[in-house]
Amino acid sequence: MPVYLNKKNNKWYISHRLNGKQFTIRRDKNNNPFNTKKEAQDYENEFFILSSSSFLKDMNKRIRELKQLITKEINNKYKITSSYSINIYLNKYFIPFFGNFRLSNLNNDLLILYKNKILNIKDKNISISNILRYSKKIFRIICKFYNLSINLNILDYQNKNLTNNKSFKYYDYEQFKTFISVIKDPCDKLMFQFLYYYGLRVGELRAVTSNSVDLHLNQLHILNEASTKAGVGKTIIVNPKTQSSIRSYPLLGFLKEEYLIIYKENYSGYLFKGVSSEIISLTTIYRKNEAYAKLAGLPKIRIHDFRHSCAIFLYSNGFDSASIAKWLGHSSTAVTEQTYIHYRSNIKDKIKDFIEENNVMKK
Repeated sequence: MPVYLNKKNNKWYISHRLNGKQFTIRRDKNNNPFNTKKEAQDYENEFFILSSSSFLKDMNKRIRELKQLITKEINNKYKITSSYSINIYLNKYFIPFFGNFRLSNLNNDLLILYKNKILNIKDKNISISNILRYSKKIFRIICKFYNLSINLNILDYQNKNLTNNKSFKYYDYEQFKTFISVIKDPCDKLMFQFLYYYGLRVGELRAVTSNSVDLHLNQLHILNEASTKAGVGKTIIVNPKTQSSIRSYPLLGFLKEEYLIIYKENYSGYLFKGVSSEIISLTTIYRKNEAYAKLAGLPKIRIHDFRHSCAIFLYSNGFDSASIAKWLGHSSTAVTEQTYIHYRSNIKDKIKDFIEENNVMKK
C-alpha cells in the first residue's frame, strides 16, 4: 500500500488494493489533505489495521461496528461539504435502522423495509430523495469492502409529484439589459455580467481572483469555487463541482475594459469582496440582486437563474446543446438538454410557427 506524491497539486496520496478493488486515499480522518509523506504514512498504518483481511472477512460484524470505516471512506471519497452532509444522514437515518443488523443479514428484503420506513416520513421539510440517495452511497462503500449480493437500485426514488422538467425563472436579454442599466457600482455591474454572460455558478463567481483573469491571453479561468456550508464554519475554496467545471473562457472585450477600469493591471486578490471579508458573502450577493431587481422593476430571480438565463440566451441565438454544455461546464450534453427540455420544446414550436407564417409556397 504505497504512498505517492501528486506533482500537479503537491499533495500525498495512498494507493491501496483490497479484494481486487483499487482505493485511493486523499484525506485523513479530519478531512485534511496529506501535505507530507509522513502524514500519509501514519494514516496508511491506521487504515491498514482497520481494513485488515480479518476485519473484512468477519460477516458477523454489526453495521454500527463499521461506522468508523464507512466514515473514513466518505471523508476520503467526497469533497468536504459533501462528506459532511453524507455523514449527517449516516448518523441520523442509516445507523439507527441498520446499526444492529449483521453484515450477513443484509439483503434485498431489508432494503425494501428501510425504503418503506423512509417513504412513510411525513415531515415536508425532510427530503426523502436525499435520504435514499445518500443511503445508496453509503451502501456502495460497504459493498466496496464486502462482496454483498444486494440490489441497490431498490433505493432509487422517483417522486410522482415532480416532473422531469426543472422549474426556473430567467431574464431574457432585454430584461437583463434593463437590470444591468440600474447598477451604478462598476464592481457590482461586472459581477452580474459575469453571472449572465458566462453562466457562472455562484461559488465559481465568489472564487474568481486576479489570477483567474489572464489579460495577456485574454482568458477567464474557472478553476475552483468558494463554499460556505454548515459544518465547515467558514468560507473555503474547494475543487469545482465536476471535472468539466474546470474551464477557460475567452475574455469578453467589453468586460476586459471594465475590469481594467476597476482593478488596473497590477491588482492582486479576489474580484468580488465583502465589506469586511476577503470574499463576498452569499447574503450580500442575494441582497444586491433583490435591490437591483426592485429598482429595475423586474421580478426577482435566483442567482442560479442567471446561469439559466445565459443558457436560454445562447439557445435563442442558435447555439446547440453541445456548445452550451461546454460553455456552462456541464458534465454532459444530456444534462443541458434535460435541464432546458421545456424551453427547447417551446423554441421548436416558435420555429414551426415562423415557418408556417412565412411559407413562401402559400398563395
